[in-house]
Amino acid sequence: VRLTVFVATGVAALAVLAVVVRSLRRGDRGSPRGDRATTWQFVRWLTAAVAGLALVFIVMEGITAALVPPCV
Repeated sequence: VRLTVFVATGVAALAVLAVVVRSLRRGDRGSPRGDRATTWQFVRWLTAAVAGLALVFIVMEGITAALVPPCV
């Protein structure tokens, strides 16, 4: 049970890290220019911040699985 939780936690953490890296990467071809650029930068920053917060909670759940014995 613990191994399954650790693997699932690792996969979820990698997915969140991919979202953070993708949202903070500069030079996207789809990025708007001009007036919308500031809004686009804010949305990218907010995406990275929310994903980072999600990563904290994912790790907290994984730690809980390590500390509490399974009742199987």
